[in-house]
Amino acid sequence: MKTVFFICILFASLIISDCNAQKILVFDRDGHVRRIRFHIQDEIAVRTADNSLWEYGEITDIGDSTITISDTVIFVSKIKAIRFESQGGGTNLLRQATLKLPAAAVVLLAFDAINTASNNPRTVVYSKSTLITAGALIIAGPIAYFFTFHKYKINKRHRLKVIDVSVR
Repeated sequence: MKTVFFICILFASLIISDCNAQKILVFDRDGHVRRIRFHIQDEIAVRTADNSLWEYGEITDIGDSTITISDTVIFVSKIKAIRFESQGGGTNLLRQATLKLPAAAVVLLAFDAINTASNNPRTVVYSKSTLITAGALIIAGPIAYFFTFHKYKINKRHRLKVIDVSVR
């Protein structure tokens, strides 16, 4: 009796897993061994041939030839460019730097103003080196932001396709 019950559960699990096929969106680059895989709930931005604006959001569904991003169905064949966040290699450090570098510049200027005001209460004068350092920190924040994303045009060298990886 236990053997029959086990066989029934095995067949039921195979049927259920076949119904919920898992598909992934794969980005291939010529000359690179590693594929970039996008699963459901990954953040991505796409630009289609019909629209010059970027459609940014979370992938909610992946069909045979379509993806759904924030309730917008997009055909994979019409995607002309993709943009996604970099992964690994110090990207988290850069992402944190985009917020903290301009804040550090403001703190540096505030402490320099407090220091000069405590030495000479009538004048608040910033030194040239402090202004250069603070300006560099303020500019470095937005520049670091652009290094946290990859942007690719879809063409012969950069291909985008849907792959079914369900077990049958």
